Amino acid sequence: MERGIGAESPPVRVHQGWCDMAKGVRVKGISEDQARRALYGHVEACPFCNPDTALRVIPE
Repeated sequence: MERGIGAESPPVRVHQGWCDMAKGVRVKGISEDQARRALYGHVEACPFCNPDTALRVIPE
């Protein structure tokens, strides 16, 4: 999960673990269940690695 700038920033994007777009940014490893909840909770999925497709999540 990628977070915005600042210690208390909310999540901004969900990535898969191998995603090159997440390297060097503010990321924290999370479980698949946490990623699904974040995606359903309207956190953006990375358009490069498509974690929503991999987790079979269809956001509203």
